[in-house]
Amino acid sequence: MQLPAADTARRWDRANPPVNGVRWCIRNNINFQQSGSLVALRYVADHRETFLTNYLAKAERMIARGRNSAPYAFVIPRNQRHAAEAADMVNLFRAHGAEVHVATADMALKGPPEKKPAGDSAAGVADTVVRATDTTMRPTRTPARGTPVMVRTGDWIVRLDQPYSATVRTLLAIQKFKADDPPPYDDTGWTLDALRHVETIKVADSTILTRPMQLLTQDATVAGSTVGNGSTLIVKHLGDWRSAVLPWRLRGARASAAEAAFTVGGVTYPVGTFIVENASSQSRDV
Repeated sequence: MQLPAADTARRWDRANPPVNGVRWCIRNNINFQQSGSLVALRYVADHRETFLTNYLAKAERMIARGRNSAPYAFVIPRNQRHAAEAADMVNLFRAHGAEVHVATADMALKGPPEKKPAGDSAAGVADTVVRATDTTMRPTRTPARGTPVMVRTGDWIVRLDQPYSATVRTLLAIQKFKADDPPPYDDTGWTLDALRHVETIKVADSTILTRPMQLLTQDATVAGSTVGNGSTLIVKHLGDWRSAVLPWRLRGARASAAEAAFTVGGVTYPVGTFIVENASSQSRDV
């Protein structure tokens, strides 16, 4: 194996770089990974009490942090363009051990505080710089500074006063790196809501922890609905990949995709909208 100097230099993510002149193949790589896994498992087994104590301490710190400092929760609106993707993301959090609640009543929360005029403090300048260089900014339902945050009944709430809140923070927070930080490896791909085109709201009002909500005990789902009783079914294109299988699930019904936007009954439908002619009751149930 002969690699250039750039691939054999020691870095923060490559503590033991490869050595030139060593014969290396995929079998060596598998053996290396297997040995590392066995060593790690043995070490954890030999020091299980220490690991359990440390995990308990970390969990208590995460709970305290979520109760005493903002943000206190992330809200995932149910009624959004990519609602099915939002539900899938909720289920991913639950699979990783995070608790997700459902709002049982509408609530108005305090929004972000008014921003200080530029030049008032270094913090104001820093905020301006971060926003100017942040390429992951995206439209969300977070209101303008000084206006309330509206949470609707049925919205999903991920509280941060729980043991596994660090996972949620990592996946939903925007990753920031200083100019003199080492180059990132894969951290830049962790802003999960942006990757999935899901809207989220970061809540800085601690009263959300006392508002009416119920723990979600089963996978989140989003049910569709039909309006009207005509023979033609129009399925609006929302950019959700799940809708691509619709023509194959209509049990013989004919489906077409609109090549141009159109308006029916005052509602505008975008390119890609499915039009199902002579839709049966079975087609509507899909």
